[in-house]
Amino acid sequence: MTSHGFHVLFRDEDAEIEKGGAIFITGKRFGQSLYLLDISTQTIQEAAKAAMSIGATFEIWHERLVHVNYKTMKRMMLLNAITGLNVIGRPDAETCEPCILGKMH
Repeated sequence: MTSHGFHVLFRDEDAEIEKGGAIFITGKRFGQSLYLLDISTQTIQEAAKAAMSIGATFEIWHERLVHVNYKTMKRMMLLNAITGLNVIGRPDAETCEPCILGKMH
């Protein structure tokens, strides 16, 4: 998202995703480390492309969510923490080559 000009801001209990001063998506902290994003009311086409999906595999969502930890992904799914997080199937493996390479620095 940031490569498309969006900025993600975290303030106290709130999260905002904005571009050019316009807020596209808001969220509230849910627990200690997860944010519940409200993406259900967005009508702006660019925001919809950034936030909605008709469904994707666990691995694709892992990549879309900037290689979030698999355990955290499973927790987000269990808690329904992201509206519209439509995961098809289960993870084949809990390893991701880019994640492994990133930890080797």
